Amino acid sequence: MLNLSDLNLTDFWKVRQVLSDETNMKKITLAFVCLICGVSCMTSPTLKNASGGSNNMAFDSVRFVHEFPIRYQVSEGTEANTGLIGLRDFTIHDSLLIVMTTNPDGYWAFLSMPDFKVLGRFLRKGNGPNEFLMPPYVSHATIYKEHDRLYMIILNQIKRCLLRMDIDSSIDAKKLTIEPLNDSLPRSLFGFAYINDTTYFCRTITNDETQQIRFFLENNKKRIPAYLERLNNARVQRGADFNYLSSIIKYNLKEQMVVEISSTLNHINLYSFDGSKTRTICVGKKLDNIDELQVLPKWKMPYSYMNLRVYPHFFGALFLGETKKTFQTKRVHMPKIQLFDWNGNPLAEILLDRQATSFDIDFVNGNLYILDGQTEEFYRYDIGNLLALIDHEH
Repeated sequence: MLNLSDLNLTDFWKVRQVLSDETNMKKITLAFVCLICGVSCMTSPTLKNASGGSNNMAFDSVRFVHEFPIRYQVSEGTEANTGLIGLRDFTIHDSLLIVMTTNPDGYWAFLSMPDFKVLGRFLRKGNGPNEFLMPPYVSHATIYKEHDRLYMIILNQIKRCLLRMDIDSSIDAKKLTIEPLNDSLPRSLFGFAYINDTTYFCRTITNDETQQIRFFLENNKKRIPAYLERLNNARVQRGADFNYLSSIIKYNLKEQMVVEISSTLNHINLYSFDGSKTRTICVGKKLDNIDELQVLPKWKMPYSYMNLRVYPHFFGALFLGETKKTFQTKRVHMPKIQLFDWNGNPLAEILLDRQATSFDIDFVNGNLYILDGQTEEFYRYDIGNLLALIDHEH
């Protein structure tokens, strides 16, 4: 079973003074009416029962977004030459760049920024202890700091085990320092987010492959809060493409919020760990209906969101706007990165000038990095003025 959230990379080895510079001024288009009226003029009031009984993957409370308060066109990007080949995925933490490659002698490369000096390569291919038959996506891992040490939580999906890597020790000793956290994860697990050492947010597929079930695994005990049932009820017909239910999830530890972007639908779900906040963001006039989409020819399947990144004050989602056919043959639209705060308010839309399958932000230097997993093109853009503007407004 191949779900679209993994297909991003598997198949293609698969916001001081902000606007003093006239050049930067030209980059930003503000919706002046929205600055006067506030964001609410761009989004409909929160609607109750907005799903209207249709088959979608959304909560009853939906915010419809028709415009973003800032539209930011990037240009004059600089190629980020790491000297590595086989680039497929990446993530940035402070001044550390971690890249997933196809090198079986060390799938993950750790580099300093901005000079791209290789600090170490880890995660070998193999079936032995702490080895991987397939490279795990580095953007799917959780990075956190504890007692001034940097750690990564890594899921070995084939072996169904969870590992914790001590990044500092591994780099200092030039040898992988890693320990198991859990070696008995659910068999049909295909979506995962780390909450803490004993609590995980999981998703599995039903035996008939018509639904995905979201639940919390707490001390190896399954718990499904009532608020998740609304999302779990979304389904496809027997024999239909399960990818219509595919999504990408991440957890914000500070906000204690889960964000979930759909790989084929036009909506994003936000929900808190305790269920006190549940909201769907729909970028469009109405929610996509799974019943209407699943009868389309296979090559017309929408490819909507592909990559998700979470930050302390906002999150970003990479929107493609392609179909299965155009994405796999010749892409016809330039991707966009949509930024929202943790209440679901739209902040900005970054318009890219080249293709991308993943992105991340270097806050230390104020740069946006994008990678196209199909071509291995890796580019850097200065977005310091945008980041300062977002920080100033929020």
